[in-house]
Amino acid sequence: MGLLIHKILKLRGVPEKLCTYSAMAAFWYGLVVHLRVYPIIYALPIIILLDPLYFQPGKKPVLVDWSSRTSKSSYDSSNMKATGSKYIWNFFRNMITWRRAMFGIASGSTFLILTGMSFYLYGWDFLHEALLYHLTRTDLRHNFSIYFYHIYLHYEHEFSILEKLISFLPQLTVQLILVSRFALDFPFCLFLQTMAFVAFNKVITVQYFVWFFCLLPIILPWSNMKIK
Repeated sequence: MGLLIHKILKLRGVPEKLCTYSAMAAFWYGLVVHLRVYPIIYALPIIILLDPLYFQPGKKPVLVDWSSRTSKSSYDSSNMKATGSKYIWNFFRNMITWRRAMFGIASGSTFLILTGMSFYLYGWDFLHEALLYHLTRTDLRHNFSIYFYHIYLHYEHEFSILEKLISFLPQLTVQLILVSRFALDFPFCLFLQTMAFVAFNKVITVQYFVWFFCLLPIILPWSNMKIK
Protein backbone atom coordinates (compact mmCIF):
# COMPACT_ATOMS: atom_id res chain seq x y z
CA MET A 1 0.00 0.00 0.00
CA GLY A 2 2.88 2.35 0.77
CA LEU A 3 4.37 1.62 -2.67
CA LEU A 4 0.99 2.32 -4.29
CA ILE A 5 0.55 5.73 -2.67
CA HIS A 6 4.18 6.53 -3.51
CA LYS A 7 3.61 5.76 -7.22
CA ILE A 8 0.33 7.71 -7.42
CA LEU A 9 1.79 10.82 -5.79
CA LYS A 10 4.88 10.61 -7.99
CA LEU A 11 2.76 10.39 -11.15
CA ARG A 12 0.96 13.56 -10.06
CA GLY A 13 4.23 15.47 -9.87
CA VAL A 14 4.78 15.36 -6.12
CA PRO A 15 8.51 15.53 -5.21
CA GLU A 16 10.24 12.22 -4.51
CA LYS A 17 11.01 12.94 -0.85
CA LEU A 18 7.45 14.07 -0.18
CA CYS A 19 6.10 10.91 -1.81
CA THR A 20 8.29 8.77 0.44
CA TYR A 21 7.41 10.71 3.59
CA SER A 22 3.68 10.62 2.81
CA ALA A 23 3.73 6.86 2.26
CA MET A 24 5.77 6.25 5.41
CA ALA A 25 3.57 8.54 7.52
CA ALA A 26 0.39 6.85 6.30
CA PHE A 27 1.80 3.40 7.01
CA TRP A 28 3.04 4.28 10.49
CA TYR A 29 -0.19 6.02 11.41
CA GLY A 30 -2.23 2.97 10.38
CA LEU A 31 0.10 0.74 12.38
CA VAL A 32 -0.08 2.96 15.48
CA VAL A 33 -3.89 3.03 15.42
CA HIS A 34 -3.89 -0.74 15.10
CA LEU A 35 -1.62 -1.11 18.14
CA ARG A 36 -3.28 1.58 20.26
CA VAL A 37 -6.73 2.76 19.20
CA TYR A 38 -6.73 6.23 20.79
CA PRO A 39 -4.47 7.93 18.17
CA ILE A 40 -7.49 7.79 15.86
CA ILE A 41 -8.41 11.16 17.42
CA TYR A 42 -5.48 12.70 15.54
CA ALA A 43 -6.97 11.83 12.15
CA LEU A 44 -8.93 15.06 11.72
CA PRO A 45 -6.06 17.53 12.37
CA ILE A 46 -3.80 15.41 10.16
CA ILE A 47 -6.33 15.50 7.32
CA ILE A 48 -6.81 19.26 7.75
CA LEU A 49 -3.08 19.94 7.50
CA LEU A 50 -2.60 17.81 4.39
CA ASP A 51 -3.27 20.78 2.16
CA PRO A 52 -0.94 23.59 0.96
CA LEU A 53 -3.47 26.14 2.20
CA TYR A 54 -2.86 25.10 5.81
CA PHE A 55 0.45 23.26 5.83
CA GLN A 56 3.22 25.82 5.51
CA PRO A 57 6.68 24.48 6.42
CA GLY A 58 8.73 26.90 8.52
CA LYS A 59 5.71 28.78 9.82
CA LYS A 60 6.12 30.05 13.37
CA PRO A 61 4.07 28.02 15.90
CA VAL A 62 1.27 29.78 17.73
CA LEU A 63 2.98 29.09 21.05
CA VAL A 64 5.84 31.41 20.12
CA ASP A 65 3.54 34.39 20.63
CA TRP A 66 2.33 33.30 24.07
CA SER A 67 4.79 35.50 25.96
CA SER A 68 2.31 37.04 28.40
CA ARG A 69 -1.32 37.77 28.99
CA THR A 70 -0.88 41.27 27.59
CA SER A 71 1.19 40.27 24.59
CA LYS A 72 -0.46 40.46 21.27
CA SER A 73 -0.68 37.09 19.57
CA SER A 74 -0.43 36.72 15.84
CA TYR A 75 -3.78 35.02 16.13
CA ASP A 76 -5.70 37.99 17.48
CA SER A 77 -9.48 37.98 17.63
CA SER A 78 -10.03 39.75 14.32
CA ASN A 79 -7.64 37.46 12.50
CA MET A 80 -9.12 34.38 14.11
CA LYS A 81 -12.60 35.45 13.07
CA ALA A 82 -11.56 35.92 9.47
CA THR A 83 -9.39 32.83 9.52
CA GLY A 84 -12.18 30.81 11.10
CA SER A 85 -14.76 31.69 8.45
CA LYS A 86 -12.27 31.09 5.65
CA TYR A 87 -11.11 27.90 7.33
CA ILE A 88 -14.64 26.45 7.59
CA TRP A 89 -15.50 27.34 3.99
CA ASN A 90 -12.30 25.90 2.54
CA PHE A 91 -12.42 22.90 4.82
CA PHE A 92 -15.71 21.68 3.36
CA ARG A 93 -14.97 22.85 -0.18
CA ASN A 94 -11.52 21.29 -0.42
CA MET A 95 -11.84 18.36 1.95
CA ILE A 96 -11.28 15.74 -0.72
CA THR A 97 -7.87 16.13 -2.32
CA TRP A 98 -5.44 13.59 -3.73
CA ARG A 99 -3.06 13.99 -0.84
CA ARG A 100 -5.77 13.53 1.76
CA ALA A 101 -7.42 10.67 -0.12
CA MET A 102 -4.15 8.79 -0.56
CA PHE A 103 -3.16 9.26 3.06
CA GLY A 104 -6.59 8.09 4.24
CA ILE A 105 -6.63 5.08 1.91
CA ALA A 106 -3.09 4.03 2.81
CA SER A 107 -3.42 4.45 6.58
CA GLY A 108 -6.92 2.95 6.60
CA SER A 109 -5.80 -0.02 4.50
CA THR A 110 -2.83 -0.61 6.79
CA PHE A 111 -5.13 -0.62 9.81
CA LEU A 112 -7.71 -2.89 8.17
CA ILE A 113 -5.12 -5.35 6.85
CA LEU A 114 -3.37 -5.69 10.21
CA THR A 115 -6.68 -5.93 12.08
CA GLY A 116 -7.96 -8.50 9.56
CA MET A 117 -4.81 -10.60 9.97
CA SER A 118 -5.13 -10.47 13.75
CA PHE A 119 -8.80 -11.40 13.54
CA TYR A 120 -7.92 -14.33 11.29
CA LEU A 121 -5.29 -15.53 13.77
CA TYR A 122 -7.12 -14.91 17.05
CA GLY A 123 -10.81 -14.64 16.19
CA TRP A 124 -13.46 -12.69 18.08
CA ASP A 125 -11.41 -12.62 21.26
CA PHE A 126 -8.96 -10.24 19.58
CA LEU A 127 -11.72 -8.04 18.13
CA HIS A 128 -13.42 -7.73 21.50
CA GLU A 129 -10.30 -7.11 23.58
CA ALA A 130 -8.64 -4.73 21.10
CA LEU A 131 -11.60 -2.67 19.89
CA LEU A 132 -15.14 -3.43 21.08
CA TYR A 133 -14.25 -3.69 24.76
CA HIS A 134 -13.31 0.00 24.94
CA LEU A 135 -16.77 1.11 23.84
CA THR A 136 -18.53 -0.37 26.86
CA ARG A 137 -15.72 -0.60 29.44
CA THR A 138 -16.44 0.38 33.06
CA ASP A 139 -13.98 0.19 35.93
CA LEU A 140 -14.89 0.39 39.60
CA ARG A 141 -11.34 0.48 40.97
CA HIS A 142 -8.14 2.39 40.13
CA ASN A 143 -10.15 4.97 38.26
CA PHE A 144 -9.52 8.75 38.31
CA SER A 145 -12.34 9.49 35.87
CA ILE A 146 -14.94 12.20 36.41
CA TYR A 147 -17.49 9.40 35.98
CA PHE A 148 -15.96 7.33 38.78
CA TYR A 149 -18.48 8.15 41.52
CA HIS A 150 -21.46 7.59 39.26
CA ILE A 151 -20.02 4.24 38.18
CA TYR A 152 -19.29 3.37 41.80
CA LEU A 153 -22.86 4.06 42.95
CA HIS A 154 -24.51 2.21 40.07
CA TYR A 155 -22.00 -0.55 39.43
CA GLU A 156 -24.30 -3.30 40.70
CA HIS A 157 -26.93 -2.25 38.17
CA GLU A 158 -25.79 -3.07 34.67
CA PHE A 159 -25.47 -0.02 32.45
CA SER A 160 -27.26 -0.17 29.12
CA ILE A 161 -25.29 0.03 25.88
CA LEU A 162 -26.85 3.45 25.23
CA GLU A 163 -25.71 4.79 28.61
CA LYS A 164 -22.17 3.59 27.98
CA LEU A 165 -22.07 5.17 24.53
CA ILE A 166 -23.56 8.52 25.67
CA SER A 167 -20.50 9.08 27.86
CA PHE A 168 -18.49 9.55 24.64
CA LEU A 169 -20.46 12.69 23.70
CA PRO A 170 -18.45 15.10 25.91
CA GLN A 171 -15.25 13.62 24.51
CA LEU A 172 -16.43 14.03 20.93
CA THR A 173 -17.64 17.60 21.52
CA VAL A 174 -14.39 18.72 23.16
CA GLN A 175 -12.30 17.06 20.45
CA LEU A 176 -14.16 18.90 17.67
CA ILE A 177 -13.81 22.23 19.48
CA LEU A 178 -10.07 21.77 20.03
CA VAL A 179 -9.44 20.71 16.44
CA SER A 180 -11.43 23.64 15.04
CA ARG A 181 -9.43 26.08 17.20
CA PHE A 182 -5.89 24.67 17.26
CA ALA A 183 -5.51 22.42 14.19
CA LEU A 184 -3.11 24.88 12.55
CA ASP A 185 -0.76 24.57 15.54
CA PHE A 186 -0.38 20.84 15.05
CA PRO A 187 1.88 19.75 17.98
CA PHE A 188 -0.09 21.82 20.49
CA CYS A 189 -3.36 20.47 19.06
CA LEU A 190 -2.19 16.87 19.56
CA PHE A 191 -1.22 17.63 23.14
CA LEU A 192 -4.57 19.27 23.96
CA GLN A 193 -6.53 16.53 22.23
CA THR A 194 -4.76 13.82 24.19
CA MET A 195 -5.09 15.61 27.52
CA ALA A 196 -8.81 16.28 26.92
CA PHE A 197 -9.39 12.72 25.75
CA VAL A 198 -7.87 11.40 28.97
CA ALA A 199 -9.72 13.94 31.15
CA PHE A 200 -13.14 12.99 29.77
CA ASN A 201 -12.54 9.28 29.46
CA LYS A 202 -14.74 6.85 31.40
CA VAL A 203 -11.68 5.08 32.75
CA ILE A 204 -8.45 6.80 33.79
CA THR A 205 -5.60 4.87 35.33
CA VAL A 206 -2.08 6.08 36.10
CA GLN A 207 -0.71 4.95 32.74
CA TYR A 208 -3.10 7.26 30.89
CA PHE A 209 -1.11 10.33 31.99
CA VAL A 210 1.86 9.05 29.96
CA TRP A 211 -0.22 9.56 26.82
CA PHE A 212 0.09 13.35 26.95
CA PHE A 213 3.30 13.62 28.99
CA CYS A 214 5.20 12.14 26.05
CA LEU A 215 4.00 15.04 23.87
CA LEU A 216 5.41 17.74 26.15
CA PRO A 217 8.89 17.78 24.52
CA ILE A 218 7.44 18.88 21.18
CA ILE A 219 5.57 21.89 22.62
CA LEU A 220 7.72 23.08 25.54
CA PRO A 221 10.46 24.66 23.35
CA TRP A 222 7.88 27.16 22.05
CA SER A 223 6.13 27.75 25.34
CA ASN A 224 6.88 30.42 27.95
CA MET A 225 5.19 28.50 30.76
CA LYS A 226 7.35 28.38 33.88
CA ILE A 227 7.66 25.70 36.55
CA LYS A 228 7.23 28.25 39.35
